[in-house]
Amino acid sequence: MWRTDRWIALCNRLIAQDFDIVLLGDTHDAETCNAIADGLPGASFVNRAGQMTLPEVAEAIADSALFIGLDTGLSHIASSTGSPALVLFSGHADHEVWAPDGPDVSILRNDVPCAPCHATRMTQCLFKHRCMDIPLDFVWQAASAKLDDGQTVT
Repeated sequence: MWRTDRWIALCNRLIAQDFDIVLLGDTHDAETCNAIADGLPGASFVNRAGQMTLPEVAEAIADSALFIGLDTGLSHIASSTGSPALVLFSGHADHEVWAPDGPDVSILRNDVPCAPCHATRMTQCLFKHRCMDIPLDFVWQAASAKLDDGQTVT
């Protein structure tokens, strides 16, 4: 999991550039998405975590200018829609095997010697999940390179 304060800062940077934000995920992601939403200005985002069917999520991703997410099923949906995507990839799995593949998919990761660890829970990590210590500015620069002003980011 990427730190919530970094998600908030990234979203606020995107909002400052006139992008609309759509927070997506299933019911298990709702708590994290609610925490992110609490740090965002009112009218510039919508939190849909746990509220959409999978086809609706796929449509929302396909309609967006950029998908930014973790190494989950949603990143593979983004890849399959052809949407530009930034995937923050943890060290629990081998990115060369499991990362989504697509012409406009960029994998962002912190190269650490303990990866892939194959840990199934963050609590199993002996190194404080440093594989997800991906700097905000690194993600921001990658996002900026993929975007035109005034579009939606999921």
